[in-house]
Amino acid sequence: MKISFVMTKIREEEDSDLLKSLRRGQYPDTKGESKFLVFFKVDQELPLVSSGA
Repeated sequence: MKISFVMTKIREEEDSDLLKSLRRGQYPDTKGESKFLVFFKVDQELPLVSSGA
């Protein structure tokens, strides 16, 4: 069964120490670009409706 989530963004961090600790490797093509860590709260889970095809 596939489901869809209804979510609310709780907060966002830019270039934080937590983000750096969660990253698994270095990505050379993103040097100089800001990275964002975004937190969501799941408000509701909904089943995806099949088209019947």
